[in-house]
Amino acid sequence: WNPNRPAYDPKNLPLQTEEKYWEIIDRLNAAEGNLNKQKRITTESGILRLPLAASSKAFIHPSLFFPSDPFHLLYENCGAWLWDLLIQSGFLPDMQAKIFGQLLYDANSTLPPSFCGPVRNIYLKRNSQYKIYEWMALVHWYAVPIMLSIGVDLRVVANYAKFVAIVESATRLT
Repeated sequence: WNPNRPAYDPKNLPLQTEEKYWEIIDRLNAAEGNLNKQKRITTESGILRLPLAASSKAFIHPSLFFPSDPFHLLYENCGAWLWDLLIQSGFLPDMQAKIFGQLLYDANSTLPPSFCGPVRNIYLKRNSQYKIYEWMALVHWYAVPIMLSIGVDLRVVANYAKFVAIVESATRLT
């Protein structure tokens, strides 16, 4: 959770263009070795580095900027937003959020990291480039049971469970 993160108006989001994206990548490359400058650029833009997929010729199809895939939208965007909302709204008070994070970390033994790394404590690591597989594990397997076990308001748990059902429906192949 990052209370100092800049606020955004969801009705007035900045338009991201391919040209602007490559401009930011160039700025990051030029700032190599200057961690403070790179951190400032990343904070301003949300772009950390050039992903491997973006270096492929298939990245631009045919002249449109690479769209956000549903997994990043549903997990890294919506999942993160819901976590922040739970805390900011007070439905997950600080002490419960700490317990939630520890229970999530303790649950690592239930999800072998064969295809991913271990799921980190979200309370401590929310702003440390929390990975998509961590958000997926949180959304699909851990959030609802942990919220129930720590006594989160049942209406909040039910709403979160609806989000999980929506994500599962949206990502189902058939």
